[in-house]
Amino acid sequence: MNLRSVPVIAFASVVFAQNPPLPPGPPPQLVKVKDDLYIVQNQANNLADLIGYGGNASIFLTDDGVILIDSKSDREHDDLVAKVKSLTDKPIKYVVLTHNHADHSGGVPKLKAMGATVLISAADRDNMMKSKQPGAPDFGFMGRANFSLGGKEVQLYQFRGHTRGDALAAVPELSRRRRAQLDLGDQIEAVFRQL
Repeated sequence: MNLRSVPVIAFASVVFAQNPPLPPGPPPQLVKVKDDLYIVQNQANNLADLIGYGGNASIFLTDDGVILIDSKSDREHDDLVAKVKSLTDKPIKYVVLTHNHADHSGGVPKLKAMGATVLISAADRDNMMKSKQPGAPDFGFMGRANFSLGGKEVQLYQFRGHTRGDALAAVPELSRRRRAQLDLGDQIEAVFRQL
């Protein structure tokens, strides 16, 4: 450790101790975006919600099963699955991870145990393997990929953003505005300029 970093760490520790993080707000809610597309959305959209509830997740319903975009954190698994079951009796077939951080990928081990197939960019799959995160994804893709379930196509795009392998999941039948709501929010405009 660099000795010059010691005062910074000490200062940060004191500031954090004096200002503990706020508790999360109300639990995430299920928001209908379009007929077969829903978001499990943190209500306050702040750091306390992100720490307490994990990132947002999207639920895409098909006749043959469910596609999840992100798995939220491990502790949110039961709530996420209950929200899916409130919409359909079909199984969760695929989980697409937008990146490897635990607030988006922490629920993967339990979803894999339920039989879901997990996809992520190859770069973030490598990140998960190197850091020994639980629930290694089944498939990694590079650049672009697509798959379909129940006659509905999902297109995956990899780019460098929040991590070295962020992914965007797009549903061609939805408008760009709706596609934006599948995953990355504030990074979406830069992604569409690249496509």
